[in-house]
Parts: sequence; C-alpha cells; structure tokens
Amino acid sequence: VAFSPDGKKLVTGCADGMLRLWIVMDSKEVKALELPREKGEAKSPVRTVAWAGNGEYVMAGDEAGSYVRYDWKDYFPYTQGRFTGESMARVGFTPSCSHYYYLTSGGMGLMRNIDKKDHGAYITLRITPTCTAISANSRFMLVGSETGTVSLLPLDFAKGAERPDSIDELRA
Repeated sequence: VAFSPDGKKLVTGCADGMLRLWIVMDSKEVKALELPREKGEAKSPVRTVAWAGNGEYVMAGDEAGSYVRYDWKDYFPYTQGRFTGESMARVGFTPSCSHYYYLTSGGMGLMRNIDKKDHGAYITLRITPTCTAISANSRFMLVGSETGTVSLLPLDFAKGAERPDSIDELRA
C-alpha cells in the first residue's frame, strides 16, 4: 500500500496480481491494472508498491519477479521488465524523482534514470531487503533485512557530485 504525496490517492498491490488505484476521500476505485505477464502465465501476487514523490508515477513488483512503472495520468506502463528467478522485494523512487529502483528477494537490483533508457546502476546485496530509505540528497540508500542487518549504499548516479566522506553527510 502507498499513498500519493498529496494524500488524496492510494495504490494497493493485491494477491490476485492486480494494482488498484483509489481516491481516498470517496473510497472509490479509479482503476485496476494488471501487471504485465507472459502469454499464458498465471497471475502473481503484487508484493511491493511505491508512489513517486512528484505524484506522477506509481511502481509495483510481484512475486514472479516482474516490475512495472505506470504514469498516474494515463496509466501507461512506461517501464516494465522481469528479474527471472526472484520475486520483487522493494520498488521505489529517489526523493528527487529522477531515478527509480527495484530490489529482488535475493538482494539483486537496479537503479535507473526515469527519463533515459540507460542501463542504470546495478545493486548487489548479500541480504534479503525488507525495507529501504533514500537520503533526501539522493546520495545514499539504506537497506534493512529480515535478520536485522542494515546496509548503507552510496549512489553514484548524481552527476558531478563528490563522493561523501562519512555517514554524517546524509544530513546534507
């Protein structure tokens, strides 16, 4: 479940493989979207959803390893793909909304620029991610696991940004 930044809309990921968009005040379902599937493939439960901080995009990932990024205005699936053999554990956006990311249950992932079809930055963890947070300056990702391990990942996609010297720079 994820609320839009303005708190007026809600997105839910469902066990039937559907992504549902709601208007909170009316408790009204606006749209039901099925995550992309291979022809003849069974529906897979949605495990993770996120709403971009600018309110423009919704992203979801399912148990079969598929992920999709929709535009809220026209429900068009701008980005979609699959990480074969692993379910999606987390999807999300940087605070600046310039990048999106996904992480699988096996700790593999990718961070990509929203506007460009670049190859992105691969993320390799040795943990099963259960929660994530990205610093306000979009330079670090914190990833927590079910075992209590927390990993701090520097994100190198900020053009021209100097690499921080310490965790204290998270506050910057």
